[in-house]
Amino acid sequence: PQMSVFGGWGMTECCLSTMGHPDYPDEKIINTDGRPLAGMEVRVVDSQGKELPAGQEGNLQVRGAFLFRGYLNMLEETRKEFDGDWFVTGDLAVIDEEGFVSLSGRSKDVIIRGGENVPVADLENALVQHADVADVAVVGMPDDRLQEIAAAIVVMEHGREPLTMEPMKKHLESTNIAKPYWPEYLEVTETLPRTPSGKPQKFKLREHLAEVAEQRKQEKADNSGAPTPGQITAVPVLTNKHGSWWGPVDVTRMDTLFSVEEKSIALKVRKFVDREIRPNI
Repeated sequence: PQMSVFGGWGMTECCLSTMGHPDYPDEKIINTDGRPLAGMEVRVVDSQGKELPAGQEGNLQVRGAFLFRGYLNMLEETRKEFDGDWFVTGDLAVIDEEGFVSLSGRSKDVIIRGGENVPVADLENALVQHADVADVAVVGMPDDRLQEIAAAIVVMEHGREPLTMEPMKKHLESTNIAKPYWPEYLEVTETLPRTPSGKPQKFKLREHLAEVAEQRKQEKADNSGAPTPGQITAVPVLTNKHGSWWGPVDVTRMDTLFSVEEKSIALKVRKFVDREIRPNI
């Protein structure tokens, strides 16, 4: 009854560096990882190493009395992990105006879908609330059009039927996570690979998903006839008496000039101009 529990953050390289305190408000004790301990400093920076203002998520860096000297016999590897005298932790975090730190994920775990960061931690927290899900990891899967998509690797509760896409989507509809961030690939497994300390080995899952993506890409290529050079594969439909601004589209020529994302944007612009602008000229 006299025991209190406080959250904190640390890692092997810097020991325990932030921690809660009995004098902190309950909201801060419950929802944050505390403030830096005496002798330690933390900051959050963007991808260029510029310190971010309070409330913005970024890469967490730390320095101070508890910081290690370096990796044994690994001088170059040690140098890569430092930004001046700040150690690059690999964690994502937010520091509020009062200096409280809230960990939000790992920078290597970030999924960038079409230029937008997918909230991995929020997705995992939402999916594990499903009654049939015992464990879950959300990892980026390569995608030619969007760069990456979210993939959910799920472990089911004992005796439960494997989760499928439609029930997963129905479950996510009850959350505040936007649909573009929902997993677009789902796989059920017996167990997640973990380190001896219990952390998910997401690099192994990324390697697996890269192989799956390549297999799917190959299967798609095998099932679709590839156009021959110079073949006209898309003849424009004239939308009004003035005709279209666009000529026939040689898709094979486009493949050599533009990325998949650029082609997608160009074709959308073309359709919009023909539909909305050209008829009014």
